[in-house]
Amino acid sequence: MAVSITAAWDDARRFVAREAALLIPVALTLLVVPGALLELVVPKDPADSAAMGPWLIALPILFFMTLLASLTITRLALGGSISVGEALTVALRRLPVALGASMILALAALMAFLPVASMMPTAGGAVPQMGATTALMLMVYLFVLMGGVFYLGVRLLLVNVVIMAEPVGVIAALKRSFALSKGYFPKLAGLLLLFAITSLVVGSAVSLAGGVVFVGLGKLIGLESIGRLLLALLSGAANSAISVYFIATLAMVYRQILGPDPSRLFK
Repeated sequence: MAVSITAAWDDARRFVAREAALLIPVALTLLVVPGALLELVVPKDPADSAAMGPWLIALPILFFMTLLASLTITRLALGGSISVGEALTVALRRLPVALGASMILALAALMAFLPVASMMPTAGGAVPQMGATTALMLMVYLFVLMGGVFYLGVRLLLVNVVIMAEPVGVIAALKRSFALSKGYFPKLAGLLLLFAITSLVVGSAVSLAGGVVFVGLGKLIGLESIGRLLLALLSGAANSAISVYFIATLAMVYRQILGPDPSRLFK
């Protein structure tokens, strides 16, 4: 079946506009506030970031909440007259499958990176000594590795939608997503790159403008920490808005491929 990214985007825009009252609490609770708090606790100094610290505990918590938000928004976007509470309940039931799929992908990426891990610069900035041939082979390997990661990332872009729409396990969800994306790689890759570039541009603009206004004003009145908190919330809100549209667009792509029949959705 032909897939139109433009039509999927239009459907996603209409969905977000129609269900804004449902989406805003989910985004605020699971995306904006946790992301802002993480930004405040993560050390700004790279040397401090390389060291182990209590702030590392926040990383898996943020990942957990972000994944839960993605699953909840996906279920709402798939349709079927479902409430936020019902969508959240289904998301919690399907969360172990999504976590399993994420762990498999992370483990595969780690195993692929391990052969060259000892050749990479250390956290302190030290660069291992190597010959020109070894350095060239390292560059080629990393280039191929990044290409492979991007390819698999695009082919598995619909995995969370599959998990929320179909009663499949971890491996079956990965296989199903890979099969559904067959023939749509250029369109899905373009969609991913478009949202990634948009997120980068919007995030940079918000951080720059918000930094001048909030942090600058906070310094003037002697409350810089409040200014940084407001900036973190503003940045989180901007990134969360882009994420909501991206997740909704992926759900609409899935509906285009299989048809918008809510009766077959996972209960």
